Amino acid sequence: WQFVSPHVLPETGNKDFVEQTDILIGNMERLLGDTLPPMFRDAKKKWWTFERSMARTLIKKGKLEAATFFLASCDITRLLREPVQNTFLRYLLVYILTGEKLFVRNHSWSGSPSSDGYFVLFSRVHAVGARVGSGAVGDSYQSLCAVVSRSGF
Repeated sequence: WQFVSPHVLPETGNKDFVEQTDILIGNMERLLGDTLPPMFRDAKKKWWTFERSMARTLIKKGKLEAATFFLASCDITRLLREPVQNTFLRYLLVYILTGEKLFVRNHSWSGSPSSDGYFVLFSRVHAVGARVGSGAVGDSYQSLCAVVSRSGF
């Protein structure tokens, strides 16, 4: 199962993948308060204990592909990032049911690694299609954002 917000969190813009993950953790803590599931608490503990610093080390050493695949394997990423195939389906369902086009001005950065070793992003939907691309874990710009997502796995 998965809960996902229809729009990106604006405060995740201008943040790299690790910083966005920190924001997503804080957002989930605010949303759930004292009712944090044990799975989330365990994933958060691993993130703050060693995963975050490992990811930062890989990024600083320029090992971006390794950082991507490491981050993709982290429980916190799987819990708080939407898989890109879910983004495609969600976009189509929202558009078919309501006519609303999501991600016209923003990119939704998924937790799905691409074949080029970066994370897949979905964005810029217009009359002739959508942009599906990828972004390196160290990238940060205003329109590269994340959605509020909570998955069960």
